[in-house]
Amino acid sequence: MKNIFLIILLYISFNCSSQQIQRNDMLPMYKLLSAKNWDSAFIAANDILKRFPDDSSDFKANVNYAVILSAAGMVANNKMTYPELRETLRPFLGKYIMMPAHPTTTDTLTTSSGITILGENKSGIKGTTITQSADKKTVLCFENFEFSDPIIISDYDKVRTRCGGKLAIVEINPYMDNIWILRLRITDAIIQKI
Repeated sequence: MKNIFLIILLYISFNCSSQQIQRNDMLPMYKLLSAKNWDSAFIAANDILKRFPDDSSDFKANVNYAVILSAAGMVANNKMTYPELRETLRPFLGKYIMMPAHPTTTDTLTTSSGITILGENKSGIKGTTITQSADKKTVLCFENFEFSDPIIISDYDKVRTRCGGKLAIVEINPYMDNIWILRLRITDAIIQKI
């Protein structure tokens, strides 16, 4: 009887763990994103979401962001229209997203792509990251983070961090040109040292 119970417990444990996204599931997607192969990255990210619909890990938050970024890249490359982009991103509103790691600075005069800039104003601590196309002609995403918990921004100066939180607002370029594609507003933001 104990053996049957142990077998059932192992079976349940194995099936539960296999329903979570693992790092190895995302490696091909990361390679495609690094190569700025937006079409294939978009397909790979969506495939992961379909295979793991009930996952709620940080890995899923990474994949959610990969769909958003790759869709913006496809718009910049004229492989997706703005109306298609709007429909693609609608399901991600209110969902948790997590960006990849970036160098971080508290120098608010910095405006380089791929750097998270932390600052503080009357309304609280904010962070911004700008993600550009490979040719630097298009801003794919302005990512604006609003931190609800207090952080000491100097603790994150000149280190690699990743930020995430709840995707509250997606603003699509109203002129539908390729100067910029998206502005993301992320609330209840978190920041993690890498």
